[in-house]
Amino acid sequence: MSAADLPVSVDGAIVGARAAHVSALDTTFTQGLGAFDTLLVERGVARFRERHLERLRGTCAFLALESAAIERIEEWLGQYVAVLPLEPLAVRTTVTRGFAGGAGTIVIAARRFDPAPPAGVTLSVEGRFALAGDELDRHKTTSRGRYALARESAVRGGAFDALVCHRDGDVADATSANVWARVGGELVTPPVARGALPGIVRAVLQAELARAGETVHERPLRIAELARAEEVFLTNSLHRVVGVSAVTGFAERLPGSRGDTMRRALGLVIAAEPRYA
Repeated sequence: MSAADLPVSVDGAIVGARAAHVSALDTTFTQGLGAFDTLLVERGVARFRERHLERLRGTCAFLALESAAIERIEEWLGQYVAVLPLEPLAVRTTVTRGFAGGAGTIVIAARRFDPAPPAGVTLSVEGRFALAGDELDRHKTTSRGRYALARESAVRGGAFDALVCHRDGDVADATSANVWARVGGELVTPPVARGALPGIVRAVLQAELARAGETVHERPLRIAELARAEEVFLTNSLHRVVGVSAVTGFAERLPGSRGDTMRRALGLVIAAEPRYA
């Protein structure tokens, strides 16, 4: 079954992918004024659903996407998940803004994705685009040009993803994941105030580490610090926790999935899923 064979939900109506349409005049298409969120669905369960919906509603409010249909996203998501195959899928909900005072459209669509390499991944460092660290960077909007281009460049170069930095050189995120590093014994993750997206798995892991008595230093992470990092790993909703084996040009011999902190983090996130799912 190809991606085109998976159904799509458009304002609650479940249709074939080729029958799903959004107006070409919608400002999400013409100006990038849309909100989206992607979660993991496996075995019929939408992982961390409530947290994802809360974040999506926050982005809708930030973009002034005002529609009574937004209140039906949870209902429509449940109906959509019920018709999906049981394999792991990335399910993205997009809320458009509409045009000329009209209501927007809510599209829910699934896609397959490849698992991360089991031994760990290589990251490149994006050199063309920098984040301002302002409020727009803290929301998942459809204005994703810098992230898409950075990810494409990284993949062409043989990397799994790219690190995107703040204008002054602080690491913000990977294009599709939050970044963590064990540096000099400290567990560090960049702060949201410096451009990091408030990731769902990031927040769950922070809470679980706090419950376990582990201190997380949410502070600026300089790219040069990665050269002396004991471990680097990523968190996101699809892959949960991914070990990093190299950051090109900065750290070539990281432990990847063999890292003690990375393995502990993955265990904590998986154990937390029954409470948060």
